[in-house]
Amino acid sequence: MDDYKIAVSSETTTRVTTLSVTGTDAKETAKVARAMANSVSTVAQNVGAAQSINVVDEAKTPESPSGPKRLLYVAVAFLAGVFIAIAYVVLADILNMRICGAEEAEELLGIPVVGRIPAMKGGK
Repeated sequence: MDDYKIAVSSETTTRVTTLSVTGTDAKETAKVARAMANSVSTVAQNVGAAQSINVVDEAKTPESPSGPKRLLYVAVAFLAGVFIAIAYVVLADILNMRICGAEEAEELLGIPVVGRIPAMKGGK
């Protein structure tokens, strides 16, 4: 029973009790839930708590996991990553205050460029 999470709940205004079993193997979890529902009926009759207990909804084996939708989470994470990358590139471009060429220097300073220092290959 260590592999299963079992929860029993009941509303105060009704005589309906809900039994919930959660586990890793869907077929085995459904078997455990059905067995527990049958044993509760037998125990209640032996103790005298009730003359009969009827199962309203029998446990069925689910066809798909009830957990998170992984494909949806992957798609949302991908789109969030693309958005963050684009935002980083735009911010880096907006915050870049370096002068990148002679034309940009002439435009910003309003004076002509008189000379240039060429970049040498090899850094020497």
